[in-house]
Amino acid sequence: MDTYIGRRNTYRYRAVQHEGLELLVAPQLADQARSLEIGLGRFLFWRRLDAQVEIPGGLAALERR
Repeated sequence: MDTYIGRRNTYRYRAVQHEGLELLVAPQLADQARSLEIGLGRFLFWRRLDAQVEIPGGLAALERR
């Protein structure tokens, strides 16, 4: 199996599949995460991607526009 996407080697990431979608998650995050929520929004030609991860002791959020 090819573990490269572009020039990035992805063999250390874990593949998580849900409803036909495959996400690559860092092993440290996969081990610690209680839940992971991914949101994708679109308005005209703008796109928004955000992620919220629940980990022991707190909540981490990432938002990318």
